Amino acid sequence: MTQNIEQTFANIDSARFDAAARLLADTEGRLYLVGGRITRALADYAFTHFQAVRERVTHMSASSATWPHYLLDMVEGDTLLMFDIRRYETSLMGLAEIATARGVRVVLITDQWMSPIADLATHSFNCWVEIPSAWDSNVSTLMLLEALIAAVQEERWPAPRDRYERLDELFNAARLFQR
Repeated sequence: MTQNIEQTFANIDSARFDAAARLLADTEGRLYLVGGRITRALADYAFTHFQAVRERVTHMSASSATWPHYLLDMVEGDTLLMFDIRRYETSLMGLAEIATARGVRVVLITDQWMSPIADLATHSFNCWVEIPSAWDSNVSTLMLLEALIAAVQEERWPAPRDRYERLDELFNAARLFQR
């Protein structure tokens, strides 16, 4: 896993990373997030954080049958953050094709073998995922995602601070957490 993390971050161009963070931070357009069978958990995690950092964030269901409802509202200038790891899902590719045809910018987080969606993406990032197991590891993918979340927060600062304060007030009013 350590080698995966090192390889992932060694292959990230900082200018491309910064440009992707600016896209994800751009509230002129909506930010949509989607993952596949395994990566939907990463999309859910990303949604929880991005909606605290910025407004106009939509977490798309992992069920491709619902995607036309989201596509209906997607317009040029929106951004779609996609997660696609090997055993690349044809439904995710179809979503990327339709979204990019509508002028939506795609930021793709994929693996070292690169999802075919990369050909359509404005920015794509390769994460090394292979480990001696029947499953791939998402440790490097999660670390890249954490770095993007932090960069988007920094790009938008101080607006996220205000959102965090308002969110905390709502958490307190709802009594969701113990003090």
